[in-house]
Amino acid sequence: MRGRLLKSSLGGLCLGAFSLAVPAQSTTPKAPEAKTSSAQVPSTCIRAGRVYVGDGRVLEGVRIYLQDGKILKIQKDKGPIPKGTKVIDASRNTLMPGIVAAYTGLAARDVEDNIRPDLVAEDNFDSFADHSRLLAGGITSMYLSPGKSRLVPGLGSVVKLAGPGEAARSLSNAAGLDINLTRNSRVPPPVFEPVAAPTADNPLRPARKQWGTSLSSQIEILEKAFDLAKDPKLRTTPEFGKRTDLGPLRAVTQGKLPIHLHAETTGEILQGLDLARRLGASIVLDRPLEAAALKAELGKQAVTTILSLPLDPAHPLQGDYRIPGGKPFNAPATAGILSKAGVPIALVPGTDRDLDKLLMLAGLACRYGLPEHEAIKAITLEAARASGVADRIGSLEEGKDADFIILTGDPFDARTRILEVWVDGKNAYAKKRVRETFALRCGRILLGNGTEQHNSLVVVQDGKILDFGPEALIPPGAKILEFPSAVLMPGMIAAASKLGLHQSSGTRITASTSVDVAAALDPRDPAFRDALEAGITTLFVSPDDSGPVSSRVPAVKTYLDPKGDREDFVLKEIAGIRLLLSRGGKSGVAQIQGILKKAKDYLYPKKVAKAKPAPSPKPKKQKKDPISGTWKGTVKAGSMRSELKVIMSLNGSKVQATLQAKMTGPRKIQLTGDWNPPRLTFKAKIQGASVNIEAEVSGDHMEGSVKNAPVPIPITFELDRTEGGGSPSKAESEPEEETKDKTNKSLEPFRAVFEDGAALVVSCANRDAAQAAVDSVLVQSKLQLVLQGSAREIAEHPLKLPKGTRLTILLRPEELGYMEKGVYHSLADALDRQGLDIALITRAQAGTKFLPVHAAWAVSQGMSPKQARKAITGAPAAGYGLDKRIGRIDRGCDADLVLLSGDPFDLRSRILKVWVHGKLAVDNSAKTANGLQENAGENK
Repeated sequence: MRGRLLKSSLGGLCLGAFSLAVPAQSTTPKAPEAKTSSAQVPSTCIRAGRVYVGDGRVLEGVRIYLQDGKILKIQKDKGPIPKGTKVIDASRNTLMPGIVAAYTGLAARDVEDNIRPDLVAEDNFDSFADHSRLLAGGITSMYLSPGKSRLVPGLGSVVKLAGPGEAARSLSNAAGLDINLTRNSRVPPPVFEPVAAPTADNPLRPARKQWGTSLSSQIEILEKAFDLAKDPKLRTTPEFGKRTDLGPLRAVTQGKLPIHLHAETTGEILQGLDLARRLGASIVLDRPLEAAALKAELGKQAVTTILSLPLDPAHPLQGDYRIPGGKPFNAPATAGILSKAGVPIALVPGTDRDLDKLLMLAGLACRYGLPEHEAIKAITLEAARASGVADRIGSLEEGKDADFIILTGDPFDARTRILEVWVDGKNAYAKKRVRETFALRCGRILLGNGTEQHNSLVVVQDGKILDFGPEALIPPGAKILEFPSAVLMPGMIAAASKLGLHQSSGTRITASTSVDVAAALDPRDPAFRDALEAGITTLFVSPDDSGPVSSRVPAVKTYLDPKGDREDFVLKEIAGIRLLLSRGGKSGVAQIQGILKKAKDYLYPKKVAKAKPAPSPKPKKQKKDPISGTWKGTVKAGSMRSELKVIMSLNGSKVQATLQAKMTGPRKIQLTGDWNPPRLTFKAKIQGASVNIEAEVSGDHMEGSVKNAPVPIPITFELDRTEGGGSPSKAESEPEEETKDKTNKSLEPFRAVFEDGAALVVSCANRDAAQAAVDSVLVQSKLQLVLQGSAREIAEHPLKLPKGTRLTILLRPEELGYMEKGVYHSLADALDRQGLDIALITRAQAGTKFLPVHAAWAVSQGMSPKQARKAITGAPAAGYGLDKRIGRIDRGCDADLVLLSGDPFDLRSRILKVWVHGKLAVDNSAKTANGLQENAGENK
């Protein structure tokens, strides 16, 4: 009763207000800490579940200690961790070396000179540009080519994509001498070398022609250039231009610098290999197209070969079918062919655009024949060797740079995600985790549609079910809760309850369709808590029936997060409208059709052509009235909110106001106040207390509050003028027309039936009335229908339903069967066979919490467990047309979940946890039965 009085107080105050009507950190226990001296203390310890070393080895359950950007040591994940060491828990994740791109053209800049061995690629690269896309793809280092279309474009460099400074990001500014023998490099432009002050002895000469327009001439020029470079005193030569420095060529002949040979055809490859042999230089073969034809030769010499994979996962391949025959051309299978022949392989994408896809491309190479361990090496250790920096990067070994990536699973599984990328022992990239996500793994999951899964997952994101099933995709960073011996089911639904409508137990609670039942419910009402702890997450609140057209039926949740708003509490303001039907046959059909016709005529009146009015004289412009007119807005009382309409007229400094709030139905209140610009004040008596209503007006907008209210919650309102604002005389002379409200509060709710799928809930006095409801609502009007009552008559004399139709029928526990000659006869199977799904109801207040008990009783009397579970989950949701939101565990549904210690119909089972909208609303884990295990971790 106290709750009802408080509700009444809030209602009065809200009407009088104007109306006064109311990156991954450790989530598992850390290993014990060991005592050690500060000089020995590693800065960071990575606890890794699986580690791909990069050289073909795979380690399980290890710790990687980091110090000063290096890997200090690697050991089994056992024993104490030195005190003061930061611990990163990746024990459920996979680590692998940072990916090394053995070729990129991101710094390629071709100059006029065909031979410029002194140009350094790193000089054309901005180390501090935004490389987040590449880091997100797991790339930590890459080889920069100096150019693409000159014979000797310069020196390739190796850089890191993150680090404390430019020096730290530069691994090698002279990692190899690039030589191009491809067709693109055989069209060198003439070089014009101007003279600052031409004279007869030093005239202005025409552009110098450059040689190397054929493969043979390219080899001849290279031989001559390398021969000239053997002279340590010779730095430049006029033949190759004044700007050419021969020093890098000399380093190649001395074995200090490798050649990076870009050759595509077999002829180009063989000529390049022969040149390197005669020079005594080491060589890396860069992106050949016909390497498969020379697999034996390349394997014999163990020539490291950088292969570009002709695959683009994000774009379709263009062009016609390539006819087999001729020389083997570069194909997805080439990497596997060369690896089998003993050729060391490094992989790169076909274009720089796909650099961030390198990990996936390496995995796809496995599909075409490259062994998995070789594919890992091809983007880590072999790529580092091809770039000349394998002593620093490419594998996870003691003493090497701490460059690695943390993944959610197997590197070559498309479902795996890169969580973090570390460079020099520091986190350089972490996948953003802005969404609230967690996953539940349970021994048994009841889906709400009668089916179940074992040892399965339910993934929740932002209050919705993202995925479910044994192989559900868990987003990176999601917290994983494991309950191997527990049972998970959808939140239970009370399909007809009076919970939240406070009244003494012996008094009926009735309401008409003009009453906004949803607005009368308080989301913080403690009465909802008992139902919530029983596993009931949704209520269809149904007042007692009061006539042929009874009340609205709102759908609300039993829990509202402290940070949530009323929209999270009210699932649907009008989920149904209750009707009473006592007659069958044509008269019953006519009764419902008459109700629907009356509502349609009001909501959708026929347009009648009106005579064009005679033009009236233009009124004289008068001063705008600051108060008179119709004002609409909202009033807030604590967490409650209601629409508010106020019609006011100004006479001098006095104001007459008529107020009406949505939640109090048609009741209006009259007030008299004072206007003292810009303030408007009213005084009123509410429950014997004097309250002041104060507002400040600015143009057609006002904001105000209620002072001295007899409830301990703040009451505020905000209104905007929607009509009026004319001269004072007009406002004063026509108050009746201003206050006229043509809205039919009783018929307006039917708009939800016709436009928003709200159900007509028809309580039927007998089987014939039920058939009339089916014929009128379902067949003729094609509207959502829910039946209630007359179960035995319907079971014995089946209804005629449209073919393939399933209909929900609301039944109390005592209506589920009958006793005859000492034997109980369940009606569940007979109703199910004719297409009727039972939704179990209590139509009670406090008794709503015993809904699961009534379902267990129904099972004990012969109702199948599948039917009983559906009766408190999926059936009521489908009946009200909300099965895409509640009642099921399915993608897109609200994450309303109940975790039990055992089967729902094992009388010893207990509610362990309840989630509403993905928020943990009930947690009884501390009271769990013996044997229940809860394991928590984070998916990386």
